[in-house]
Amino acid sequence: MEAAAQDYNKELPKEIDINMRLDKISVEPDNLMAFHITETSRPSSAINKDTFRTSMTPRIRKDVCEKVHGKPFPFMKDGSSVAYSYSGKDGNDIITIVITTADCGIKSE
Repeated sequence: MEAAAQDYNKELPKEIDINMRLDKISVEPDNLMAFHITETSRPSSAINKDTFRTSMTPRIRKDVCEKVHGKPFPFMKDGSSVAYSYSGKDGNDIITIVITTADCGIKSE
């Protein structure tokens, strides 16, 4: 996972849509690959965290669980998880959404 994160980071930061920028990818303890994303149009204080979580979680789950040809990220079969960590344009945290193997309906090998 660490090698994959380093490869991805060579291309970052990168705008991923009109209001979001992927700043970096890191590997955290407990086999967690974290995507650090900035909401570039609003400060964290202008974002309702509950609404943001409700809106983003299903999209992220679908993206993570169907990332590669309709299947989860390959490293998830090893029990790894993926986190999307959002901050506002002011640099302050908004939320972190974690997707586990269980969320994708797969068992760790």
